[in-house]
Amino acid sequence: MNSQDFISTINTFLLEFGGHAVLIRVSAGVYDPVLSKVAQTEILYNTTAIMLDYIKKDEGVKDRENALIRSGDKQIFIRPILNGPYPEQGVDFIEMAGVRRKIVSVKELNPSGLEPIFFELYVRE
Repeated sequence: MNSQDFISTINTFLLEFGGHAVLIRVSAGVYDPVLSKVAQTEILYNTTAIMLDYIKKDEGVKDRENALIRSGDKQIFIRPILNGPYPEQGVDFIEMAGVRRKIVSVKELNPSGLEPIFFELYVRE
């Protein structure tokens, strides 16, 4: 199987078994002197994702970013966003099935070194 076949298989899998998700990038806006605070701006990017539960035996185990996996944490696989940003841990959120979760860590699958095929996100409510 060449890399194009692999990418096609991954995309088919995500489209067939995945659902709609939104990557949310929060950025600081300008200071509002009336409210005495900086307004935040959210930029939304639509994508397709698959969400999985961590299995019970993984609770208390540290992931690759040395963060403890807690009860309720999820693993989400997303496609790269066309003309959009790559997800960033600690900065971005992902919303799926009506629930917004913070991205704790990101792992990129990029066998060619050119473009990622998908991202594995470790997320927490």
